[in-house]
Amino acid sequence: MADLAVTGPSLRVRIPRADDAAALFRQASDPEVTRWFSWGPYISEEEAHAYLVRLPGQRERGEQLDLVVEHLQAGPIGIIGLAELSARDRRASVGTWLGRDWWGTGANRECKASSARACCGAFTATTGARSTSRSSACCAGIG
Repeated sequence: MADLAVTGPSLRVRIPRADDAAALFRQASDPEVTRWFSWGPYISEEEAHAYLVRLPGQRERGEQLDLVVEHLQAGPIGIIGLAELSARDRRASVGTWLGRDWWGTGANRECKASSARACCGAFTATTGARSTSRSSACCAGIG
């Protein structure tokens, strides 16, 4: 799963890397970006680095799948995460945060569509599950 990535018209969602820390710090040091979260704003780049270090273990344990939202020209602009993963129910909760400059640009919709494509494929590959006609129609509707 280390190579999981999906590229859309202007964004890529992918597995985070250690070198994303500086960009994520810049975006999440804005109090408005983290206003509704239990964490933040970041006050040091080390906080972003510590977050990135714990992600592989969370993925391996099936607890959380966080992906960097990377603008193809500007670099990392935020995170989209899947939590409360349930293979039995074939569901997850989705959360997104993006740097304030990206609010209202369509980046949120594009990253959610890309992450749905990435995660539906990863889920099917790891569980052997087949999609239903309703879930197939949903995926077709988001691009």
